[in-house]
Amino acid sequence: MARAADAIGLTGTGLRIGTAAYMAPEQAMGQTVTPATDVFALGVLAAYVAGGVLPFGGGPESADGS
Repeated sequence: MARAADAIGLTGTGLRIGTAAYMAPEQAMGQTVTPATDVFALGVLAAYVAGGVLPFGGGPESADGS
């Protein structure tokens, strides 16, 4: 893949990348991601399409968990 010489990397070890509303719990907590993570995201997407609202509410995009 091509990129600009002065571009910075967007990925790295220990970083969590994804849309919080569609992330599986293990992905959000930084644990090992498996194919089940994709199934979870697909299920959330299907629920959103079917119901018109996010299945876990519309809270903030990020939270500190406290």
